[in-house]
Amino acid sequence: MALPANLANGDLINETWVDAVVDTITPTAWTAVTFQNGWSNLVGLCQYRKVGDMVQVRGIIKGGTSGSVAFTMPVGFRPPQTVRFPISSALGDASGLPSATVSGIDGTVTLSNTSNTGNTAVDGVQFSTVA
Repeated sequence: MALPANLANGDLINETWVDAVVDTITPTAWTAVTFQNGWSNLVGLCQYRKVGDMVQVRGIIKGGTSGSVAFTMPVGFRPPQTVRFPISSALGDASGLPSATVSGIDGTVTLSNTSNTGNTAVDGVQFSTVA
């Protein structure tokens, strides 16, 4: 990696620091999820990526059964504890608001109060892998 002009060439401390900063803020590539339990893409691809320690999820999916695991986040893309997010689902189950729960134990993403005949948007699901 090229050093900024204000850093001396060959300055290992500054070069290491710059590399660490760039690695922290450069997002990983968007990666398609591997669906489970009848869930599938509705529009485009359901994907995830990491920017620093924050994981972002995007996509509109369909099928599956409310309360079932839709996909599993890989190691390195899991929260340290279970987190729950509101999501959008057409014709959601009247028993509660549609939500996505990401397990801090095994990385499973469970969608609840959704409709298997409508669409479910997981856009905006974002969580930290460290806090």
